[in-house]
Amino acid sequence: MKNIDNNADIVCITPTANDKGVLSPQFIATATRFNINSFKDILENSISNHYVILPREFHDFPPWIQQRLSPNRADKSDITTALVTYYRLTSLHSLLDMSSIETLFINHKHGNTIDLGSISLLPRLQRLEVLAQQLKLGPHPSLKSLKVYINNPFDLGDLQLDKCVSLTELSLKSEYMSGLEPGILPSSLTSLTLSTLDFPRDSFLSLTSLVYLKININHLGPDEEIEDEGVQEQLFIDLETLSTLKTLIIRDYHDNDPTEDRQYGLEITVPPSLTILHLIASSIQIPTKCTMPLLEKLYIRQSILVGLRFSLSSCGPSLKKLALYECLKTITTIIPPTIEKLSIYKYEEDPILDQIIFPPSLTHLTIRGFNEPVQLPPSLIKLHQNINKNAHPLPQHLKKLVWDMDEKRTSSSNFEFTTSYPPNLETLQLFDVGGDFTIDIPSITKHLSISLTKLPQLDLDSPSIFKLKKDEHPIFSIGSRISKTISQSQQWLPINTTHLTCNLRDTMYNLNGAFRLDEVINHTNVRLDPDNNNVLVLETKSLQGGTITQQRTKSDDTQTNNQQQQQYDPIYLYFDTGSTSPFDLNWSFLHSNSGLRRSIRFKGIEAIDEDEGEISKQFKSTATRFKLLAFKDILENSVSSHQLILHRVFKDYPQWIQQRISLDRADTSNITTALVTYHRSSPLPLESLYDIPSIETLFINQITVDLNHISCLSNLQRLSVHAHKLKLGPHTTLKSLKLRIDLPCDLCDLQLNQFVSLTELTLRTNFVSKISPGILPSSLTSLTLRTIEIPPRDTFLSLTSLVYLNLDLKGVETEQSVYDEVMDEWDEVDEKQPIQQLFLDLESLSNLKTLIIGDDNDPTEDKQYSLEITVPPSLIILHLFASSIQIPTRCKMPLLEKLYVQQCILDHDRLCLSSSCGPSLKKLALFEYLDHPENKIPSTVEKLSIYKLYDENIDHCEFPPSLTHLSVKGGYINVQLPDTLIKLKQHVKKHHFHPLPRQLKKLVWHFDREGMTSNFEFPFNYPPHVETLQFFDEGGDYRTAIPSVTKHLSITLTQFPPKQKKTLSIFSIGSKLALPIYHSQWLPSNTTHLNCHLKDTLYDHHGAFRLDQVINNTNVRYLNIIVSNQQTFQFTIQRLDKDNINYAFWSEKDKCTDRVEITHYLYSDELIDLN
Repeated sequence: MKNIDNNADIVCITPTANDKGVLSPQFIATATRFNINSFKDILENSISNHYVILPREFHDFPPWIQQRLSPNRADKSDITTALVTYYRLTSLHSLLDMSSIETLFINHKHGNTIDLGSISLLPRLQRLEVLAQQLKLGPHPSLKSLKVYINNPFDLGDLQLDKCVSLTELSLKSEYMSGLEPGILPSSLTSLTLSTLDFPRDSFLSLTSLVYLKININHLGPDEEIEDEGVQEQLFIDLETLSTLKTLIIRDYHDNDPTEDRQYGLEITVPPSLTILHLIASSIQIPTKCTMPLLEKLYIRQSILVGLRFSLSSCGPSLKKLALYECLKTITTIIPPTIEKLSIYKYEEDPILDQIIFPPSLTHLTIRGFNEPVQLPPSLIKLHQNINKNAHPLPQHLKKLVWDMDEKRTSSSNFEFTTSYPPNLETLQLFDVGGDFTIDIPSITKHLSISLTKLPQLDLDSPSIFKLKKDEHPIFSIGSRISKTISQSQQWLPINTTHLTCNLRDTMYNLNGAFRLDEVINHTNVRLDPDNNNVLVLETKSLQGGTITQQRTKSDDTQTNNQQQQQYDPIYLYFDTGSTSPFDLNWSFLHSNSGLRRSIRFKGIEAIDEDEGEISKQFKSTATRFKLLAFKDILENSVSSHQLILHRVFKDYPQWIQQRISLDRADTSNITTALVTYHRSSPLPLESLYDIPSIETLFINQITVDLNHISCLSNLQRLSVHAHKLKLGPHTTLKSLKLRIDLPCDLCDLQLNQFVSLTELTLRTNFVSKISPGILPSSLTSLTLRTIEIPPRDTFLSLTSLVYLNLDLKGVETEQSVYDEVMDEWDEVDEKQPIQQLFLDLESLSNLKTLIIGDDNDPTEDKQYSLEITVPPSLIILHLFASSIQIPTRCKMPLLEKLYVQQCILDHDRLCLSSSCGPSLKKLALFEYLDHPENKIPSTVEKLSIYKLYDENIDHCEFPPSLTHLSVKGGYINVQLPDTLIKLKQHVKKHHFHPLPRQLKKLVWHFDREGMTSNFEFPFNYPPHVETLQFFDEGGDYRTAIPSVTKHLSITLTQFPPKQKKTLSIFSIGSKLALPIYHSQWLPSNTTHLNCHLKDTLYDHHGAFRLDQVINNTNVRYLNIIVSNQQTFQFTIQRLDKDNINYAFWSEKDKCTDRVEITHYLYSDELIDLN
């Protein structure tokens, strides 16, 4: 990807496989399968710079793909990659008109000569690959890479390669190439692969920049040109002066039998620079004068060593890996003591290992071919060998074990696998082991590979088996390899086994089959939730997959005392490898539940924030910043289903954005979300929206809104309106309605009872009145209501489906305005006015789970009314933020888990914890806390929050024995903390500090007053498990040491040094750390998450943060910077090299990124401008 200017790379699916020059299998499998527009758009944009000329059989592509691949496409200016698989002269002419092409693949192996004599007309061409019968190639001065596969005989001189003066990579593969001679190859080459019949001695001496050389010898059998039979032709290749050569590979593809004598000998002189050497040809000889002191890896036939054509003494101490191929004779060669990795490939069955001496440094051993027991060295950590009933014990330090079949053995049925494996065996591979066998898997194993054979028969009468058609699909099951007794609830594989590879045997001729995927999901450690109800499965090559929702059934098991066990219907991963169509995926899910399949959905950056009903902040900050075309395309397609009607022209948006959100856009058929933000005094005509029936979500921010004809939007599911005045017509299918009306509103005028499908209703306004029974739709499951009056007692009884109720009483007027008629009847002389008793009945709402009631009144003042609420026993969460509320003691809440309540409600016995709440209560939050409540805190509470009303010491507090989370805000409490705490939030003072519990994992300290931390004595030893440490203060000059185990750290930073007039505010993490700044690591290596609160930035809007300190002196990857107005900048830091010279910097909120390079000023100030 080119032209990346301070932006992130985008991964795309491309139609050409750049490593093979063919149509990408990923592209074929995905292009015709995904129906989701956003994913299709990504595919479409991923090929925007690709040009493909295909044969007729590829016409199955959908039209949008064919348009992008067609020679008649309108814009070809950005095409950089082209693939031709149906060569015509006219095709070539169309290619030569595209000067932007950088990579060209041509596949025409069954046609005539390909004429590329005018290839220089593509001035930007960097890479060319051709597969053909014959090729005519003209010169190209800037070509970098050339790969040619020619089937017919040709002379190398005809390609004029010496005129490709910039060529660095050349691959020539043909069995009939001739004409290799000095000076015929360009001297600029660094990598060369060729197959040849000729071996001129000095052919490569001019290639002084060569790093990689691979020669495939095509010298066939006994040479017919040699007159005297039995006379060996001696050939030479001189490479000794190629001082940059690192890798040399010589292979004779016709030398398959090492027992036969070759009719030629090839002596090669090599340079001392070699690090990798492959000698896979029996006739090769390296003279002893050639030493290779830097050689690290040697792959060689045994016959070369036995015939003294290569000496291991030529290699230096760098040699670490040795591979011996076609071993026929007893290995008597002394293996160098530096070898750490050894591979032996036995060619015959006779024993050859009885005299071998393994070097003491050996850690990796591979023995392939025929079986032979051998004593294994104890130093091994990786072993690859055949299964053998006479095998010696396994080394105890093994971490990886690979077992294969013997050359003569086809089954392991009689082999007894060990039951005692080395204790650290993380990888076990039985990929090529066939037969009917079972095996115990070591508990430590993480990577497991096994072979599976089809089950002998399938019990089609079993009710728990998905019935496949008879005589159609053989079944493969991992259960056939598990040796222990299996029940439906057991873990078949160890919990550490997270990677599984299955080799389905006998499928070469049986092209159809089914794999028991449900067994992997339900009996191994692969899952999305504890009950395995939802499982995500993704095929990584085609990117095809989805979320499987399993159906769970229960059955009685008489063998386990009638205890119920969970069973799942089988899920089969069906495969069909018999199809030759490139558009067949060759696998699919089969399940008894027809509603199984759900596609994986890609979610881009959306133009509309559906939670706030406004233009998305991500979109606004991203749309004008990214210069990378691929990311711009993703943004463009992310808003394709959005319609914005804005109150003014957003000229900052680029043209392509304005076109997509304009009212005049051509195609509105796919619009599902609309946002109207016109601010005019006259009502907005909504006819343009009514012409878009596909709208599902509509947001309106307008002074006056007339929606009398809202039913014209037949697909509308969600409506959100903020207006001064609203007219609303009925809608029979609307699901969600959120209204914020600024002027007084009579609830009856909204005709909400005609919204018969409404499930979610939010009314946030201070002027809603005339709430009465029957006025709300009975279909509601969620209701949020702000009102100026207490609703009548039975207002909500008809809402039998209600699950969530939030009643906001902040708009309820005071006694003088609400109860005027009542107060006039009392004698004004009476100083104390009576309290009016009001009631609200919710007791019969059996589905209600969450109830929130609150007002804005001072809890210390007396109220002129009291509201008694009867609640149902189904409540789980209860918020009581109004001191006038009372819950009668007869109302029990046995399921209540979370209670948020003002302390005065408990003190005045308006709610009794002991009689009303059951054992499920785990979280209790006490607001406006004055003193410890007389009602004892229930013993079941695990999380307790205290919000003090005044900053006065509290010296007494009884904590429940199960308490693990304690939060105290608003002031200090001088009490002994329980030892059971794992999370603590508290205010602290200098002279009142109790020891911290030793089990703490999270500690949050608040310092109230300016400069208080200057005299605060931080502890020397924190609890040993504190992973999260947070300090919030109002300033002060302090430093503290950070525990080594801390992962998440939050600190407050002041300007350092103190700001002078007309200077920039500088914030530094070094100002708060006790460790001297000359240390290289300022924070523990475990500290990867850092939050910095910048003080004094509320009015001083300019500042700078020392980013270089975080990069160079910490291991932080996730950085949050919080300014005084509570705005948070979220960043991710990725260090790209060990010296931190390059690093990636990514804003999580804005999705903006930058790649920064530090050159000569590695430790100079890198500042983030916080303007």
